[in-house]
Amino acid sequence: MNSSLAAAAEALLDILRSENAALARLDLAGAAALGSAKERAAQAFTAALGDRAGLQAELGTRLVQEAARNRALLERGMDVQGRILAIVAGAARAAVAGAAGYGAGGRRAERGAPVAFSWRT
Repeated sequence: MNSSLAAAAEALLDILRSENAALARLDLAGAAALGSAKERAAQAFTAALGDRAGLQAELGTRLVQEAARNRALLERGMDVQGRILAIVAGAARAAVAGAAGYGAGGRRAERGAPVAFSWRT
């Protein structure tokens, strides 16, 4: 394997490991900040790859394993983020539903059931 391919592969592995570490601790902002560096490293690896025959099996295996772990951690992060948003949305709905309003004279008035009025002239 040529040295530029090895260097590109190691750089990509380093970025994936860093992103995976951020995702494992649920640092979604930190993981997202590595996105452009990961993209550049992947492009550099692809450019250096050229001929697949030069890629060593062990290095290829490590890249595949780290990429699979990256995907699993990204999915976990998105799942956790979705759960947090659902909790916040539920709490907001409950807070709004149970909130009291203000009536005549600025005094608190408990909300009752909704009422509709209609008349004909």
